[in-house]
Amino acid sequence: YSLCRTLNLPDPCSHLWCGHYSAPLVCKTKKGPPLEGTECGINHWCVDGYCELVDHRRFRFDPVIHNRRDGGWSEWNSWTSCSRSCGFGVTFRTRNCDNPKPDYGGQDCVGKSEEFRICGERPCPEPLKDVRAQQCARLPMLIPIIGLGHRVNNTWLAHEADPSSQKCQLTCVSKETGEVFMSGENLLDGTPCSYDRYDKSICIQGHCQMLGCDGVEDSRAIEDSCGVCGGDNSKCKNITSTFNRKLRRAMTRVAVFPYMARDAWINIYTTPDNDYDYEMVNLVLRDRRKQQYRLASPDDWKLRTAGPMPIYGTVTVWTVPSNKKKEYQTNTNVVVEGAKFHYERKGNHERLLARGPLLAELVVSVSADIEAVERGVIVSTKSGYTLHEDVLGAGSRYVWQEGGWGPCSKSCGGGRRHKTVACRDIQSGRLVPRRHCSLVAKPPTKTSKCNLMSCDFVWVSASWEECTATCGSRGMQEREVFCIHNQKEENEPPWKYMVDPKRCQEGIKPETTRPCNRIPCPAHWIGGNWSQCSTSCGQGFETREFRCAAPRGEPFFDCGPSPPDEQRSCRGKFRKHDPVCYKPRPCRKDVSTYCQLTHLLGRYCVIPGFRKFCCKSCSLYLNTPPE
Repeated sequence: YSLCRTLNLPDPCSHLWCGHYSAPLVCKTKKGPPLEGTECGINHWCVDGYCELVDHRRFRFDPVIHNRRDGGWSEWNSWTSCSRSCGFGVTFRTRNCDNPKPDYGGQDCVGKSEEFRICGERPCPEPLKDVRAQQCARLPMLIPIIGLGHRVNNTWLAHEADPSSQKCQLTCVSKETGEVFMSGENLLDGTPCSYDRYDKSICIQGHCQMLGCDGVEDSRAIEDSCGVCGGDNSKCKNITSTFNRKLRRAMTRVAVFPYMARDAWINIYTTPDNDYDYEMVNLVLRDRRKQQYRLASPDDWKLRTAGPMPIYGTVTVWTVPSNKKKEYQTNTNVVVEGAKFHYERKGNHERLLARGPLLAELVVSVSADIEAVERGVIVSTKSGYTLHEDVLGAGSRYVWQEGGWGPCSKSCGGGRRHKTVACRDIQSGRLVPRRHCSLVAKPPTKTSKCNLMSCDFVWVSASWEECTATCGSRGMQEREVFCIHNQKEENEPPWKYMVDPKRCQEGIKPETTRPCNRIPCPAHWIGGNWSQCSTSCGQGFETREFRCAAPRGEPFFDCGPSPPDEQRSCRGKFRKHDPVCYKPRPCRKDVSTYCQLTHLLGRYCVIPGFRKFCCKSCSLYLNTPPE
């Protein structure tokens, strides 16, 4: 244990706070004051639990003279747990100088109060992780006391300080602002001292402990170029590649560094158009998740642009052609996927190198603005890296699988098509995102010629379809019209050669619809309702008319000549003997001789029977027409 340096104590003499080397951010106290005379500030010491100014008048001398007592060591405590679960870690054990404690001028214990040993030599499982980057990712949680201000929500990435004395200090760079934050805290015990070393030196209590790749302290055993401890490079494979092309896109891939690549490097030369003296070309590192890491120094960025610095703690470097009067120079470092890349530039030459090993595949690309692409900037690169032969030939869970041919680049006049490839998971047999498969293992792109016919196109009509109606005013016919190449085989269906109709714009496109069967639809006459009977009593007749019935929803129809009205006999609604229907016979003469006595018997004329026999006399008597 040692004095806690994390807490800013207002009264350091009231309680003694201590922190353990394995967890320096955790402080503990037994609620007791420090020893009398403990330094608590400049020219101050602890007296009776208070921090007071040193005053010689306060010196007190014990009148009793004791024999000096030298200190003695206690037994060693148990070893602590390993600082890392895999890889090289550190475990400690301590002992106290209290058996007995030195007193009355006696000597302190001789020797170390703590000792460590290397532990956790079990290899870490894949995918390997950058221990320094993991600690930076947890920076706001590791350092809650130090004021990060508004930066507490920033994303912190790994950064290695340049001074050797600070290699084991937790130093991080902000993804959002590019600010480098030096925490003053030690890295976790067992963290590699540097990204550039060939040995396995690790950080222990803020200091770099020399450690060979065999895990032995102060051993001189180092790894060879492909990571074999004490190896002779016989298992190493050096792979180089070149790229020389005129830029045709805003982003062009020029090299790929695979997983576990070591001693990766790339040289880039930019050749601008002689008529164009200012090209904007920059080098970009990308992982397979499309996250970009741009390379340059802050001074170079300010030289070219205004505004805030870009993300990832780095800035873009714009390559300056060598024909400029002044050649800009820069160099900087950036940690990406467990490796520290060192970037250098002088004029139109850029160089990037890293010791490695890379913990993930990285893509090196060249980015150019639109004007630079139009001017035809030429980029020449040469790159290389070293891989262990076992890694180079090792099988992967994810493999590239060829598919069918992609679309042709041209529809006529000769184009090219590419063989499609996909990434497949061997264990599940399913297709997965392409980022899982290594670009280094990707098979060469296969191409073939396609659509070699000329670009002469004509309209071709198909047969008319059946009419939508057999009669009426709405019948229509449709047919398909194809724009095809004029070299179509005679017996081949035209749709096999069909292309975009825009290619036949020069010709007149045939009609695709026309009216048909525009004749009246046949209809028939329908009889209406019968009229009333011509008489209400006895025998009569009734008639009805005919109308032309139109087909439903069709106004264009014909029923032919109209038939004559129809007539039939009928009977009235009253019977023959019904009084309403009775009609007496006409009166011609009296029937009885007594009718002559009408002047005497006239009062009987109101009687129907009398009036029937004496109709003529009664009509005269009553002055009414005879019935």
